[in-house]
Amino acid sequence: MGLFRTKGDAYPEAAISASLRRFTFHILFHYLDAKALARAYDIFQMAEVPPHGLGFLNLTPGDFAQARRQADMLGIAEDIDRVIALIAEISRTKPGNPRSSIGFVGQPS
Repeated sequence: MGLFRTKGDAYPEAAISASLRRFTFHILFHYLDAKALARAYDIFQMAEVPPHGLGFLNLTPGDFAQARRQADMLGIAEDIDRVIALIAEISRTKPGNPRSSIGFVGQPS
């Protein structure tokens, strides 16, 4: 019979939209575990990741792609400590982090 029982019987657009947003939420926020986090640094061709580079719990693969683009632009892709500092900044300023801020406000210290 399909999604609708009769021509006039339709689901409200808001319910369909809310269902799609809920589904997308689960896909977008797939954070890396410790093992995947270590593999994500492969984008920088690091031989070994220092322990202080593995303490981030809110990063996704896209964050590492963003960090690589920024590191290339800044010319710091070969400096492990500066790359980890860049990734730490991305982690700190992500929405949902209690220390993050969005818009024209001062960064929390």
